Amino acid sequence: MEQNRECKPLAELNPIGAILHYKYKEKIFEFYAPKDVMNQIKNDHRLLKLIQKQFSNKKQREARKQVKNRHLVYDAGDNKFRVSYFEQGGKIYVFKVFNRHDNYENYLNSTPLLVTLHVKKKTMKEYKLIKEV
Repeated sequence: MEQNRECKPLAELNPIGAILHYKYKEKIFEFYAPKDVMNQIKNDHRLLKLIQKQFSNKKQREARKQVKNRHLVYDAGDNKFRVSYFEQGGKIYVFKVFNRHDNYENYLNSTPLLVTLHVKKKTMKEYKLIKEV
């Protein structure tokens, strides 16, 4: 006979610990990306700033998201950068970033979304960046 038990957490934070943890989480942007995409972000200062300052902000990300050829894309509009991503289970998966509009258009027109999601999700690692305001 199988019993339905609730699992208790292994550890709990006291109220001060909970406040500090919330403050930490508020300043950190967590997302998943393949290593090559993260390297591209780290190696382009302007792209890194875009991710830290604009893309990490949920309101800005929602306001500037577009669906193009079934791909979810963050389009800042005032620059050439584009971020292809998806959200699932409260997590953000960045699978491609672009710093040239023609590369972005070619990718959208030549890459089926399901192939991208299936292949890329397996190769993604979690990364954390400090948000900028």
